[in-house]
Amino acid sequence: MNEIDNNNQLSLPIKNGFRLRGVDITRLETFTDAAFAFAVTMLVIAGDSIPTNYQALVDSLKDIPAFAAGIAMLLFIWYGHLQWSRRYGLEDGPSIVLSGALVLSILVFVYPLKLVFAAMFAFFSGGILQSAFVVTTPQEMIGLFIFYGCGLTITCWNIALLFYYALTQRELLSLNEREIFETKATIASWMLVSLPAFASAIAAWLLPANFAIWSGFLYWLYPILTPLFARKIDAKRKRIFCSDDIE
Repeated sequence: MNEIDNNNQLSLPIKNGFRLRGVDITRLETFTDAAFAFAVTMLVIAGDSIPTNYQALVDSLKDIPAFAAGIAMLLFIWYGHLQWSRRYGLEDGPSIVLSGALVLSILVFVYPLKLVFAAMFAFFSGGILQSAFVVTTPQEMIGLFIFYGCGLTITCWNIALLFYYALTQRELLSLNEREIFETKATIASWMLVSLPAFASAIAAWLLPANFAIWSGFLYWLYPILTPLFARKIDAKRKRIFCSDDIE
């Protein structure tokens, strides 16, 4: 962000009370988008083979729910990086390192992501949506919870670090009071997202097998924690700021 940019900040577009400093797509954003696109291809419905008969086609379609859930999760994470890029427009050394770390975590995380969703849909459908990936023992499911929980936790922390780094550059970016508030709220939200994943991984790792097998149900904390957090942040935002306009 140079001096000319700082002098022209009032002309920047505003979204949800935040001046968008990254309207122009950077090469860093392009690289990250390409990595997310590659991760999506790793979630293909039919795996590495094309159905050669009707039954094979039907079997491949059973992966659709897990595929859709995996895509939704990747889009959620991708939107976090997109929001960071649009708000701050940073493309310096730390931003490149943190974005590269995010790409690495996504490409490592994508396989346990699909496998956990496949196992989940197989469990809740009574085996009807059984995929090519089969969990045969409780220990395998526990290991899957550990891999998935660690992957999601690291990914969420990585995005939180991107926003935290932007916060450390508040003077360079000329962040106003509202923008600082929104940045801190976003950091807190990503830490909140990581909480059930971290708790699930720790529970699966440390608890006896007969309890650890249920650690995946900690993700049901999301429908409880998310609206409570959003309500609290919204109330605090309304209490501090009279309007969404930035002066």
